Amino acid sequence: MPSQETTDKVTNWLTSSGISANRLSHSVGRNWIEFTATVDETERLLQTQYHVYQQKESKGYRIACDDYSLPQSVRGHVDFVMPTIQLDGLKPVSQANPALQAGPHNNITGLTGIEYCDQVITIDCLRAIYGIPVASTNHSGNELGIAEWADYLYLPDLKVFFENFTSPKIPANVTPDFISIDGGKTSNLSLALLEEVVESALDFQTSYSIIYPQGIRQYQNGDSINVDSVGTFNIFLDALDGSYCSYEGGDQPYIDPAYPDPNEYGYTGPLQCGGAPMSNVFSVSYGQIEGALPRFYQERQCHGKTDSHPSIKVRDG
Repeated sequence: MPSQETTDKVTNWLTSSGISANRLSHSVGRNWIEFTATVDETERLLQTQYHVYQQKESKGYRIACDDYSLPQSVRGHVDFVMPTIQLDGLKPVSQANPALQAGPHNNITGLTGIEYCDQVITIDCLRAIYGIPVASTNHSGNELGIAEWADYLYLPDLKVFFENFTSPKIPANVTPDFISIDGGKTSNLSLALLEEVVESALDFQTSYSIIYPQGIRQYQNGDSINVDSVGTFNIFLDALDGSYCSYEGGDQPYIDPAYPDPNEYGYTGPLQCGGAPMSNVFSVSYGQIEGALPRFYQERQCHGKTDSHPSIKVRDG
């Protein structure tokens, strides 16, 4: 929670700049001061100019600015201002139609073997490069956790992959344990046709091929309706450890998704605080733009509950 000095200095700056005290409110954790202002007021307050940006593929819009300025007297007390430079949160552009770039060899017909590792990475390539042995054990309670956001594992695709591209062959009926967090849903044909299944397919096909017969848990995060927020990981950490929901003031308004989701067709349940099973190791194939998030926000994730969190492996999917 901010000190009284910080609260007073920021409040005095806002009121002296024309934002009256009756327009100010605090977040639940009292670590954000919130107010509604016109674009003109905000531009004068932050010495900036706002624009409306559109993401070409998704056609999503966001209001943002290129930079902004704070008086010297409050710079040491303000971690972040929103909305300002954040363009995160617009629907990411997926590589919906990945194509194999043909090199000198154009007769690649499968996804096994190590003959063409310079052109296409197979599981056999990964085993050879990193010295990974073929797995042979399954310990109950040691399931790998894979977290997904706004991308879904389409089980018919997984079955086809197991039947045709695994060695040793994985039985076609193998599926992960499904953990829904804050309205996380399973996939269906409609989502597959929208090509919102590519990232998850890569994650699970690769992981199963390396660790099977060890089991996997699929942690599906969020209802995919509340997409205006730029935060990602906090709702996942909330579900793993209930105390994280209130730690250091809790999640951040305007950054983290709000539940119940006020949007149409959104998840109407409360924010999940605890209750999700804890895997010993997680794989998270998502990242965030560090420069678009407050320092305190990121330090809370990294340092706040380090002692209780397991190993989380972050990789660029």
